Amino acid sequence: MLGYEDDELDNHISTWKILVHPDDKARVLQAVNDYIDGRKHCFEVEMRMLHREGHTIVVLSRAFLTADNSSNKPLRLVGTHVDITVRKHAENYSKDTAKILEMIAIGRPADSIYDAIAQMYEVRHPDMRCSMLELEGDHLLHGGVPSMPEEYCKAINGLKIGPGVGSCGTSTYTGERCLDLLAQPIEMGKNCYAVCTPELNQRVEYSFQFEH
Repeated sequence: MLGYEDDELDNHISTWKILVHPDDKARVLQAVNDYIDGRKHCFEVEMRMLHREGHTIVVLSRAFLTADNSSNKPLRLVGTHVDITVRKHAENYSKDTAKILEMIAIGRPADSIYDAIAQMYEVRHPDMRCSMLELEGDHLLHGGVPSMPEEYCKAINGLKIGPGVGSCGTSTYTGERCLDLLAQPIEMGKNCYAVCTPELNQRVEYSFQFEH
């Protein structure tokens, strides 16, 4: 589950402390102590753990306490870890989508909605950055660009679309998806992928761009 073989990890609490996400460590240790001290009747907690390859997974941990028969002194926790990363991503995606729909319904400014959409996709794909651009006439304008470098923002705002003008300029010009493996200098990345979104009249109004 974490990318390690059984003989690569010591069966000790110090191993767990290394692998659990730093922001979750205190909360989970408190849950363990509450269960051992009898303040909680069961132990079930969700936490993030660090995979060998560097990314984070979400784990559901359930355990029960074993104790010495004569003294009733706690000996160890025995339980299971289940990878629930996919489920948590789906839950978070649903929550984020509902939040964005609420922002639209109550009339929040368009730029804040664009930023929320871009950030939602960046959370789902941590190695990617997303920008949302509006098309006014034949020029691209800022929509939501929460994580792109300033150089990109300056270069892309007001850019005239056309064939060969990066992935976003090409996509909005042709009305088709575009993958630019040799990204133009304005796009600040190696692999750029753009998707345009036409309105019902087939006129392109927006462009989503992802950089990897």
